[in-house]
Amino acid sequence: MTCMSGTSGLARSCMPLVDGFVKAVDRGWMKILMVDRGLIDGPNIGRLKRDYRVDTVVPLKKNMNAYQDMLGLTRLKDFPWEPYQPPSATRRDQTDRPKHPTLVKRELKRQQTLAKKKVIAYGLAHAGLCWTAAPRSRYRRHGPCSGWHEG
Repeated sequence: MTCMSGTSGLARSCMPLVDGFVKAVDRGWMKILMVDRGLIDGPNIGRLKRDYRVDTVVPLKKNMNAYQDMLGLTRLKDFPWEPYQPPSATRRDQTDRPKHPTLVKRELKRQQTLAKKKVIAYGLAHAGLCWTAAPRSRYRRHGPCSGWHEG
């Protein structure tokens, strides 16, 4: 999380997040970005549309210049009203995307833990030991057992 002043704008606060998201999942998955009025930034909103095909929604007040401009544009004779057609997302192959190092480390540790548990369970079953409610990894001999049970 990053704390910034209210005047930091779209470029510093939001664009790194959007760039990272699009890099992670590819273009076409983020379709609409809703931002606060404080994040009105023409060049970056244009870049979002041009580079990532992301529509940006900004709530406007009636006394804002952008609202008046929008109304003026819709009143032009040659203003083209177009039906909305949702863009289709392009999905790239999952095998070419590198995994995050933390995820790789966590999965390796999980696999090692599972392997240890399997070895312990296999060894106990073949040694004629049963699982009891003993603390942690202490096991008590109950003689030959027919299966796992809690003491």
